[in-house]
Amino acid sequence: MFTLLLAWPVLSASTQPTPVPEATLVSTSAKSMEAYKTAYTPRIDGHLDDECWKKASEVSNFIVSQPEYGKPASQRTVVKVLYDDNAIYIGAYLFDNDPSKIQKQLSNRDDANANADLFVTGLDTYDDNLNGYRFGLTAAGVQIDSRISGTAIDDSWDAVWFSKVSMASDGWIVELKIPFSAIRFAKKEEQQWGLQFSRLVRRTNEVSAWSPSNPQVNGYVNQWGELYNLCNLHPPLRLSFIPYLNVGYQREPVSYNPKMMANRRLLSGGMDINWGINESFTLNTTLVPDFGQVQSDNVVLNLGPFEQQFQERRPFFTEGTELFNRKIGRGPGQLFYSRRIGGMPTLHSYIHYLLKEDEEVESNPSVTQLYNATKVSGRTKRGLGIGMINAIASPMYARIKNNVSGETRKELTEPLTNYNIFVLDQSLKNNSRIGFTNTNVIRKGEWRDANVSSFNFSIRDKSNTFSYSGFANLSQVYDKSISNQPQLGAYANFGFSKISGNVRVDFEQYVITDKYDQNDMGILFHANEVSNFIGLMYFDYKPKGKVNNSDCYISLHQTSLFKPFAHQDFNINAGGDLVFTNFWYWGTFFQTKPMKYYDYYEARTPGVKFLRNPYVYLQTYAGSDSRKPFSVEWLLGFGESPVPKDPYMELSVTPTLRIKDRIKLSYNAFMSNDWKNFGFAAFDEEGNPMIGARKLYNVINTFNAQYSITPLMYVTFRARHYWSKAVYTNHYNLDEAGEMHEREMTKNTTRNFNTWNIDLVYNWQFAPGSNLIFTWKQNINQADNDADGGYAANVYKTFTTPQTNMIALKVIYYLDYQQMKEWDAKRRNKKQHVG
Repeated sequence: MFTLLLAWPVLSASTQPTPVPEATLVSTSAKSMEAYKTAYTPRIDGHLDDECWKKASEVSNFIVSQPEYGKPASQRTVVKVLYDDNAIYIGAYLFDNDPSKIQKQLSNRDDANANADLFVTGLDTYDDNLNGYRFGLTAAGVQIDSRISGTAIDDSWDAVWFSKVSMASDGWIVELKIPFSAIRFAKKEEQQWGLQFSRLVRRTNEVSAWSPSNPQVNGYVNQWGELYNLCNLHPPLRLSFIPYLNVGYQREPVSYNPKMMANRRLLSGGMDINWGINESFTLNTTLVPDFGQVQSDNVVLNLGPFEQQFQERRPFFTEGTELFNRKIGRGPGQLFYSRRIGGMPTLHSYIHYLLKEDEEVESNPSVTQLYNATKVSGRTKRGLGIGMINAIASPMYARIKNNVSGETRKELTEPLTNYNIFVLDQSLKNNSRIGFTNTNVIRKGEWRDANVSSFNFSIRDKSNTFSYSGFANLSQVYDKSISNQPQLGAYANFGFSKISGNVRVDFEQYVITDKYDQNDMGILFHANEVSNFIGLMYFDYKPKGKVNNSDCYISLHQTSLFKPFAHQDFNINAGGDLVFTNFWYWGTFFQTKPMKYYDYYEARTPGVKFLRNPYVYLQTYAGSDSRKPFSVEWLLGFGESPVPKDPYMELSVTPTLRIKDRIKLSYNAFMSNDWKNFGFAAFDEEGNPMIGARKLYNVINTFNAQYSITPLMYVTFRARHYWSKAVYTNHYNLDEAGEMHEREMTKNTTRNFNTWNIDLVYNWQFAPGSNLIFTWKQNINQADNDADGGYAANVYKTFTTPQTNMIALKVIYYLDYQQMKEWDAKRRNKKQHVG
């Protein structure tokens, strides 16, 4: 919902406001506002009674964006803007004709889905109609901030700014102080910034904006208004130090049979340094980082030929990274996959193959320690974005013990490694851009090195109706174990889209050569592919009866091998969504591969293909009104193929309960059964791949609890149990045509896997930018080849398996140069006054 306040996703009917006929619209032209420079700093207390606020100009007359675009807002909003040499100040009086119905649910910072009214300010400090900052405040006083670059929104960006909310007899009041050290802007005598104010009235889900944002116009910041008369602003020295100290204790199993536990004290310290190199660019560096407080990964039983991709949760790699994470087109993979940095050591899973007689593994770290990571990013006055991330990972070793002699030795599992990504991104007119990206990984010694370069572009026409986009990548891999010459590969993509209006069209082609490889710093599940895609979408914004808005779509996608050129598969996707006037929603999704198709990866053997059967899959999903104390979402899916007795079914149910304004509980239950799935089982005695017919069972239970004590203090709890079992009933060999031929089962290839995680976090922001964090994490992994045990038996096995427990206390303190200057000035003034 926070996205709606200043920008709307162009392909989501559920978030598209409704246009009304031109004759009924109020004025929807972009607006402007004059800023007033004050010699007196207002006190940020949520009361606009300081004398300086009386001199500021004000704006009102907000226009509805949702549910009926163009109408006057149902609730009056008045906003004022002040600035001085240090900060910009926003004061807003949000009138309400029934203040008792203002929603004020407490939540974590940046939780835009809370059941709370919301006010948001947007600043485009370079006035380039492309990049902006957003500062939001809920009626409960919770801060929500983010950055926008083009159509990409970075909700993980967190700035240090000051705010206060107060309730009045006829509404609520917002007061913000945004220090100039928290944002970037050009050094000019007189400036003009893009400006937007938006408001969400949660009980009616009405979103209104000061400068109209038309859902049929693609783009976000380009629809904002203007703030002028900003004079004699001098970008301050942006310098902050964020030291941290982490203490804790961990108990973990080092052997399951016999059961052996190890205790480890945790003590670490480090520092983040943020320095504004000039008015446009910022350097961020983290020294000896510790990411032990991030949420545990959702590990699954991976039966496929490709690695599992995990979400990035480490703050350094999520905040302010919009330049590095830009993705163009629907093609597979991403050029920068930050989980490569500080990930699992390369030889971690293979260390048992390096053991000698009478040896055992005593320790084998699963995470690579970073020495440091540095990030530089910014954008010049002419719209050139420049970004660089460099990280140095320490060498990692497994410790191996000889049980006879008692001697220990070290085995290198990851060498000293340098990771680097460099980005150039030039903004052009009409929300267009061109860019260049380079990723580079250098490992010490004879290990593999890699380099990938990418030229990319996105060009839009003057009317913002059509878009042309694409990229051309070149990869170079240096691996002397394969060749003394670099391995070269290419990946090219081109797309054409109609991006505005009720009817949207997408057409895209890409080619990936057989030698292309970006997996040292990026991720790409497979290369050697040629793809053709066309999609048609229709959005109906006009309410019809009980339906507020709707969408439908269909797409065709065909792929071939690049070398040797051969057909691979063809699939059809279709679906639609309805959003009702009572804020319930319903949708459906359909997918089919209507003919047999080739899978060139499942056999895990180059040159061996697997001929798969066609299938159809239908999914439906729905959700109730999330404004209510109790809401529920559900999903039901069913699939079928020509193979006898081969149905697939899945069911997901997610009830959510809010208890007053402080507690939120949610539970997700997911289960799926595939009665006859076919996939890789093992290699036979001669090294040939065997395909297996298998029954797949998956059950996932996830419980989340959130208790918000104040806007600056909260407790979160998350528990997840995952169970998956693959029971193989038949084994097959593949012939040259990819057909299966049944063979004798000589191996037990059944896979049974359980994992359990608890993440308990207490977070208290005891000062601006400073946090005290207590964490308890519990982890259990259990795996065997048992084909008989059901769900209850697996729950029992899970909790009788040795577990890892970690408790830690982390203190982070924020020291800002500008704040220290202000404190020192106040101290001097007080001393002079006393004297």
